[in-house]
Amino acid sequence: MSLLNFLLDKQVIYVVCDTLASYPEDLEPRSFTTKVYTVPHLEGLICGTGVGQFVLEWYCRVIERMVVRDLHNLDEFTPSALREIWQRYQVTSLGRELTSTIYHLGYDRVENQFVGWVYPSVNDFASQELAYGTYFKPQEFETGEFDYKGKLEDFVRIAEIQKASDRARPKEQQIGIGGHLISYIMMARGPEDEEGEPELTTTVSRFYQFDDCGTDWLRACNKLPPNPGIDA
Repeated sequence: MSLLNFLLDKQVIYVVCDTLASYPEDLEPRSFTTKVYTVPHLEGLICGTGVGQFVLEWYCRVIERMVVRDLHNLDEFTPSALREIWQRYQVTSLGRELTSTIYHLGYDRVENQFVGWVYPSVNDFASQELAYGTYFKPQEFETGEFDYKGKLEDFVRIAEIQKASDRARPKEQQIGIGGHLISYIMMARGPEDEEGEPELTTTVSRFYQFDDCGTDWLRACNKLPPNPGIDA
């Protein structure tokens, strides 16, 4: 998993990710996929970078087995649960050591503002609450450097720079960025009276396609095994 950029603000969250999934062994395109998962019952999002299957397994664990009230409650159990799951993913079949980072983003009904946590494998998945600002993976820019003006096109500009920088690296150092860009926008709209609670909305949109999306699609198809029953 590769590109993940987001803006965390008290009243809004913008998340943008790409859709290209690569084989960890050779970094060749494997498929296009979803990398950010909505958890409406917790009023939040779960996403991550690194090993896509690891992020997906954590999401499935949360929605199937975790009895928690909100993201604050989930935070209490996340580090130990991630360590247990990660044991199956940290090394590939070729012995290559991998890393992953999990993010939880969502709304805090007590403080009436959006909040976020990060859990990096390089720090043994220790919980760290995120400060408000902009975040980029891969880190081509410093947090707070990006001047967001309210348009998704601003995220496109950043993503194209990240993708070009990644493709310029030696193959063994690339993370793989491509396919499409998908946006997730969470907003809190205040009630008309002080006694009411804010209404949360989450909007999801596939809003951009990279120029080499078609080429990556063909490369992924060429890695598939032959379809049984179909003559070559």
